[in-house]
Amino acid sequence: MVLDRVDIEVLKNLVINSRMTISEIAKRISRAVAKTTVHYRIQKLEREGIIKRYTVELDYEKLGYTVLAYILATYDPDVKISQKDLIKRISKIPGVEKVHIVTGDWDLIIEVRAKSVKELGDLIVDRLRVMPGIQRTMTCIVLHSTGDGLLNILENLKWKKENG
Repeated sequence: MVLDRVDIEVLKNLVINSRMTISEIAKRISRAVAKTTVHYRIQKLEREGIIKRYTVELDYEKLGYTVLAYILATYDPDVKISQKDLIKRISKIPGVEKVHIVTGDWDLIIEVRAKSVKELGDLIVDRLRVMPGIQRTMTCIVLHSTGDGLLNILENLKWKKENG
């Protein structure tokens, strides 16, 4: 599906706040766009699968999850489990947010949130490293984060439309 400027602006506003009303979105789009147009575009984006769901952004600090880490892991091919089955098992460990199969020197990247470095260490030592299919790990604790990937992607789409 090819997105036009109005589609991109609708998506940007929903990324900022998925509870924004259709009227609010119509007002925020730079040129006057009718509420019915915004409503139609949202339905089209849902139907096409561009909008998969509406969700919330949590403040992990307020929930006590102050540690964010990325764990790189190598897959042990001698174990009778596929990488896809392994990442499904890993994703069920409490604290694991996402698991990716990747290329390069490491086979998996595991995104984890924990309440403390000790809790993170327990997850790695007691749950992850003993799991069949995990050969070795390396952990990177995040010190600071910035950026808004979804908005940056939508800005890039908009820029490409405007600049050919």
